[in-house]
Amino acid sequence: MLHPLRRRRARGILRGTQHPRSVLFLCTGNICRSPYAEKVFGRFLSDGEKAAVEVFSAGFLGADRRSPEEAVVAAALRSVSLDSHRSRTVDRALLSRADIVVAMEVDHLRRLRSVQGSEPLPSILLGDLDPETPRRREIQDPWGHPPEVFDASFDRIDRCLGELAKLAYSRAAPETPASPGLGHPGD
Repeated sequence: MLHPLRRRRARGILRGTQHPRSVLFLCTGNICRSPYAEKVFGRFLSDGEKAAVEVFSAGFLGADRRSPEEAVVAAALRSVSLDSHRSRTVDRALLSRADIVVAMEVDHLRRLRSVQGSEPLPSILLGDLDPETPRRREIQDPWGHPPEVFDASFDRIDRCLGELAKLAYSRAAPETPASPGLGHPGD
């Protein structure tokens, strides 16, 4: 019931930050959701936008951790490599590079406020952009769950990233990557 209102609010924030030069994806540990979003977002941008937009990710837990094997495998099935990813912790220096912050959970937005200081950045919850009506507002953290949860989380991230690209860069989003086994042009 609240999804249309939250979606409208997120769209308004994106209209105010048309063509951001840098996008920070934020999740808890920066080992599953945000690194996947960082790697995939470029698929929704034109070649010129890819060259002009810095995309990066961070989390709130310790730095230099690898993505879990389940995330690496689920991403690889979508032609996305998380093999070389190492987590990093969000801080003011990293935030100073971002034009907009895209978080996975409401708690991430709350925790972000304590790191930002007095100059808050435009920030949205990625799940608020879901073109479908979701059961939950947040993108579920798949860490510690079976492969199906990784697939569902990554499917939802794909849908929402398409909307983010369309709204932030005023262009039609391409077809989102299909789930493993469903076949996607170009896979």
